[in-house]
Amino acid sequence: MSLKLEDSTIENISTLLDTLSREVLSQNKGTEPVQNDLFYVLIIVLMLENGFLPVINDSEVKENVNSYDVQELIPKKLETGLYEAKFVMFGCSDLPLKLIISPLGALMLINLMINDMNGETYSVCLPISRYVVSPRASTIPMIFRDLKHLSVTFKNKVLSAVKSKILSNYGYPSASLVGLPDEIILFNILPYLCARDILNVSETCKRLKAVASNEGLWREMYKRDFKDNTPVATSWKTLYKEKYLSQDKIQSSSISSRNIQDHHSVTSFYPDERNIPFYIFPLRDVI
Repeated sequence: MSLKLEDSTIENISTLLDTLSREVLSQNKGTEPVQNDLFYVLIIVLMLENGFLPVINDSEVKENVNSYDVQELIPKKLETGLYEAKFVMFGCSDLPLKLIISPLGALMLINLMINDMNGETYSVCLPISRYVVSPRASTIPMIFRDLKHLSVTFKNKVLSAVKSKILSNYGYPSASLVGLPDEIILFNILPYLCARDILNVSETCKRLKAVASNEGLWREMYKRDFKDNTPVATSWKTLYKEKYLSQDKIQSSSISSRNIQDHHSVTSFYPDERNIPFYIFPLRDVI
């Protein structure tokens, strides 16, 4: 694969994508099914490009790209209409992965499951027609569009998290936040962020949302940002929000309450009259 999928153009695509697409088109004369099949092929190519090896017949791992049989990689749809394939990450052959792609009308739900980690699953839902725009185009490259976006989205939403989780399981350091233990994230990273950044972290996945919702974290945030040692609170996150609104009234001469509540993308902070750091963030995300 001299040309990566993300670098593909309407004139040139990777050799593997071209080969698999031709095979799919030769076997399928329909319109909608072939569009789904071609989308599946895109995901397979991305898996291979990013260091994941296909498992053939539930046991044989193909480690050499030149040893791939086209028939082993083209879509095999289950009776339920789902696409399913098995992979391992290079160097981690004892930790199998299951790729399940579910057609949902105009969308494809992609699930990558780490079998030996309580079935931990990473998912993303993508529109088929954004990437497979013309299944019956005159040339193979013209079938596809926006493949750089597909590549970046799939890597950021699924592959990076899966790689980090696997590396963490083997005791290797990971550059991804997802690859760190919860305790490190909770005690050594989040307390040094502003509230807006913590909320952004919480939106990345369910696991980080749970970590970022820890009441102990918001208690320390409350004390840090408002210098208030309130002894007891039912919900420190709620109390943080209430204090924020209260401080906003004090600072109404600088920024109106209405502007703050309507603003969904503020990126700065300002000190109040007591020189307390006062972070601006979307209030709707703190509920």
